[in-house]
Amino acid sequence: MRILHIHFKNLNSLQGEWTVDLTHPAYVSEGIFAITGPTGSGKSTLLDALCLALYGATPRLGRITKTTNGIMSRQTGECFAEVTFETPQGCFRCHWSQRTARKKAGGELQQARHEVIDHATGNVLEEKLSEVPRRVEEITGLDFRRFTRTMLLAQGDFAAFLQASSDERGPLLEQITGTGIYTEISQRVHERRGEEQKKLDALDSVLQSTKIPDEGQAAAWRHDLEEKKTEEPRLRQDMEDKKHRLDLHDRLAHAEEELEKGEASLQEWTNRAEAFAPQEERLARALQALELASLHGALERLRKDRRAESDLLEDLRLRLPELDEALHQADEAWQIAQASLQDLKAREATLRPLWQRVRGQDLQLQEWEKVLGTREAERETQKKNLETLEENRTKEQRLLDEETATRKTLERELEQNAADGALGEALGALLERLDALQDLSRQSARRYQEEAEAENLHAAAVAERQRRDQLLQERQQALATLEDAVARRRKALEDLLQGRSLGEWRQSLERLRERRALLDQGIQTLQLREKHQLLLENARQRAQELTDGEGALKEDRQRTEARLETLARETELLEIQRDLLLRIQALEDQRKELRDGEPCPLCGAREHPLAWGQLPPPYAADDDLARSKRELQELHDRRARITNQQGAVQKDLERNVQDQEEARQSIAEAEQSLRRIWEQRGEEVPQDRWEAHAELRRREEDEALRRTEDTVIRGDTEEHELAKRGQDREELREFAEAAKLNAQKAAHDEASALQALEAARRARSAHATNVDQARRDLRQRLAPWNDASLAEETLEDVRQTLRARKERWEQHHNEKIRLDQTIQMGHHALEQWTLRIREATDTLARQDADLEARRGEHRLLEEERKNLFQDRHPDEEEQQFVEALTRAEETLALRRRDKDQALEGRNRAQDRRDTLNRSLENRDRDLASEEERWTRRLQEGAFLHEEDFLAANLEEPQRRALAEASQLLKEEGAARKSTLERQRRQRDELRELQGDPVLREELLREIADLETLHGEAQRAVGVLEEKLRDLDTLRQEHRDQQTRCEAQRRELRRWENLHHLVGSADGKKFRNFAQGLTFRAMIGHANHQLRNMTDRYVLVQERQAPLELAVVDTYQGGVARSTKTLSGGESFLVSLALALGLSHMVSRRVRVDSLFLDEGFGTLDDDALDTALETLAGLHRSGKLIGVISHVPAIRERLAARIQVIPGPGGKSALQGPGCGAK
Repeated sequence: MRILHIHFKNLNSLQGEWTVDLTHPAYVSEGIFAITGPTGSGKSTLLDALCLALYGATPRLGRITKTTNGIMSRQTGECFAEVTFETPQGCFRCHWSQRTARKKAGGELQQARHEVIDHATGNVLEEKLSEVPRRVEEITGLDFRRFTRTMLLAQGDFAAFLQASSDERGPLLEQITGTGIYTEISQRVHERRGEEQKKLDALDSVLQSTKIPDEGQAAAWRHDLEEKKTEEPRLRQDMEDKKHRLDLHDRLAHAEEELEKGEASLQEWTNRAEAFAPQEERLARALQALELASLHGALERLRKDRRAESDLLEDLRLRLPELDEALHQADEAWQIAQASLQDLKAREATLRPLWQRVRGQDLQLQEWEKVLGTREAERETQKKNLETLEENRTKEQRLLDEETATRKTLERELEQNAADGALGEALGALLERLDALQDLSRQSARRYQEEAEAENLHAAAVAERQRRDQLLQERQQALATLEDAVARRRKALEDLLQGRSLGEWRQSLERLRERRALLDQGIQTLQLREKHQLLLENARQRAQELTDGEGALKEDRQRTEARLETLARETELLEIQRDLLLRIQALEDQRKELRDGEPCPLCGAREHPLAWGQLPPPYAADDDLARSKRELQELHDRRARITNQQGAVQKDLERNVQDQEEARQSIAEAEQSLRRIWEQRGEEVPQDRWEAHAELRRREEDEALRRTEDTVIRGDTEEHELAKRGQDREELREFAEAAKLNAQKAAHDEASALQALEAARRARSAHATNVDQARRDLRQRLAPWNDASLAEETLEDVRQTLRARKERWEQHHNEKIRLDQTIQMGHHALEQWTLRIREATDTLARQDADLEARRGEHRLLEEERKNLFQDRHPDEEEQQFVEALTRAEETLALRRRDKDQALEGRNRAQDRRDTLNRSLENRDRDLASEEERWTRRLQEGAFLHEEDFLAANLEEPQRRALAEASQLLKEEGAARKSTLERQRRQRDELRELQGDPVLREELLREIADLETLHGEAQRAVGVLEEKLRDLDTLRQEHRDQQTRCEAQRRELRRWENLHHLVGSADGKKFRNFAQGLTFRAMIGHANHQLRNMTDRYVLVQERQAPLELAVVDTYQGGVARSTKTLSGGESFLVSLALALGLSHMVSRRVRVDSLFLDEGFGTLDDDALDTALETLAGLHRSGKLIGVISHVPAIRERLAARIQVIPGPGGKSALQGPGCGAK
């Protein structure tokens, strides 16, 4: 991290805005520069600005908040600090600022602003007040405390790292050198050791809780299972035979029931056919009436048209007198409207000149009203202005009285607290001493904590040594117990194997398994043969059912074919009828010219039944034709479905034949395979004894196999246990040796902890003496302002009280000055308000006189207008006349239109009356001719008169329903006769299959008993198989659990060894070791720098405390002593060497390229000062920039690059030097 620019404003004595450019060639070429000036001039303010910009805090004042700001210059209202710095991540700029309310001196402090910015892009990276210091720490790798230990050594803190305790040096080294990973490793090893121990405990708990049944119980389960497996197939076959006989019995009963239903159904159809005979006769008469329907329809239309025209003519005769009267009334209304319009026009011409004169007077009145309104508004404004001036004068007088009283109060308070005025100069030094006392108090707590930790470590070391001794005894005893157990296991294995080796037992087991595999294959083949025999029987039954279904489909197809032929003929006739009607309609003109008795020019016929009247439309037969075609299509679809079903049945029959053949072939193959199996086993078995022989051999071989498997399993278990116990024995021996070494180390650690405890007690006693002396000195200096105790818990209250008293005195002083100025200005303002009130009163009087004169002129004009036209409005009256004229013109036009419409209506009615009279004459002639033709055709038919024809006529849906019902009745009769015949054949076939009759209840009882026995056998087999599977699974899980426990023990031993080396709950064990190495390397760098300054001292690391430091005095025979015994100058040189050593200890995140030293050189003699400065200047070769703050004159003489802080009048200072300037 390198500081490039410092920019600040109004900090302490450096009032105004200042910049310091540390990239100036003078600093870059020299590498070291001095900041000089008299004591109290503001040298350290430069370092305050640097810390304030980065962290919002300073080494002397701590954190600057909204309530406390002891760094802002007096009599100013704002301050800020800004620094530009560079790291390996890039260039950044930090800005901190704070102001008072309205930036007034003495105003209330506002919340500070703080932000960090990417210098290259200008992007704000963070601007939250509490987050900016953390973001700076992320960028630089240094927080405020570490920054003041490595890059900026402020007054009083130069030797802080040298005097720091081990716990304080550890985190600093960890952050500077990047060794934090070792703390995490140590903690993770400790946590992992605990996790592995928990895993082992859980595994052991599961292993101990597992209970395995003995082998005798397992053998009993196997024997019961074989018996149940033998019994189950026999029961199943008996049950299937009984179910087959029950099925034949049920099918025969169902067939007889269906036959009875079929006979009853046929008789019911016969009855319905006889009842339908009258409807058949009614359908025939309806078809005869249908032939005369068109002629009768034409006659009815003629009758209806004649009645309609007669009614219309009568209506016209009644309406003509009414139309004449309406015409007369419309003419009178038109004449009245015309006279009204002429009268309105004459009145308008008389009133128009009067309207124009009144409009002129109204315009004059409107102008006067505007002028009066303006004058009145001006008067009201002036009146309100006068009231406002009087109120302001009253307020000004009241404020002046209040401020005068406040000023007297402030004068009394300033006189009473005159001593607080001196706090402005003395507060900085007092706060520094308070900070020093607080640091000493905190160090006291750490000393007590270190002593307590040392006592805890000593107690822990004693407990650890005792635990290690106990562990050694336990492991030696466990080793002896394990060796005895190994001997007993070996003897048990020899007894089990009965003089044979385990390999021989395994060979016997393999031979038994091979013979058992052949036997299992034979049993499976027997079961397969039985299955195919059952399939063959089922296929034969299925073939019979398919044959029956094929006959029923053939009968259904024959009925469908017959109906198709009938419907096709009906459809053809309907199409011919529709074509004939279309042709007749095309000859409409020629048809009208036909006359009875005269030959037709097309066909020569002399009778023309369709020459007159309305023909049935050509589309009248379309509904019947469409319905016929739909039914025809449905029959075609039904025939196709029957064809498909017949094909499917035929395929099923062919497949059934194939299935029977395959079943016979499979049975033969199974029997051949069984013969080969008996030959391979070396056994001759008759075919009728195959099942019994297989079952007998299975039980015998199962028992032999069980005994051999049990011997092999137990032998394997014993061998595995012997091997595991042998491994455990070797591991116990290793553990015993490790426990012995650990016990020796624990004893050594106990002695070291005792020495550390005694050293901590001595250090705590010496530090307590220093704290008491510092408290007495501070109490003496605080006597003028504070008489409270200086206990550690009250130090912060003392600091806050001093700051508050200083701020309160400054605020009161500034407020008194402000009030003096405000009171003087108030008197002047009061005089100005009185003058303005007098002027406003005069103006209001002049406005009242002018307004009264104008109101008189306005009243005269209003009286003249009222005498002429009263309160009426000329525009409204003129608009009313215009609207009246418009309505009169519209009324005249409306009356003219009504008159014309009445005349036109009367003329149309007269014309329609004449037309209807002529039409009725023609209609009577046509109707007489049609009546004569209808009477002749009715007599030719089978009807007595027109009422008889109408009674026989049926609606189309009713006629079609009767026809369909007749057809369905015929088809239903044929179908029921066919079904009855088929049912009789099925009943006879089932009687032959059944043989001797048997009671159904007896069959059901036998089947239920067999199902109960079979279900119990199946459940017993399932239960026994499940128990044996569970036993095998339990045994395997037990072996797997033992394996997992052993693996977990090995894993735990590995982590315990690692934990012994580096693990601890707080991470100290490995962290202290790693930091000790880092500290040793840093001491090496520091000694390199120290040799350049003096050959007397060498820094060394204490053996018992890796982060404690000692100094070897080569002038005193190489004796090592504490660094606390060094003089002031010696401490400065050693601290400087350590600071330079830290700058070499860089990691990936932290790089120290700038170093600022505040004071400390005053304790050096001239030679030591030259040596120290030469050492610092030599760092320029590694790219570092060193800044030295000192009031020592020798510094100014030895360093060419200098920044001078020059004090001026009024406690203000100025900066002078390369790269420095004011804005």
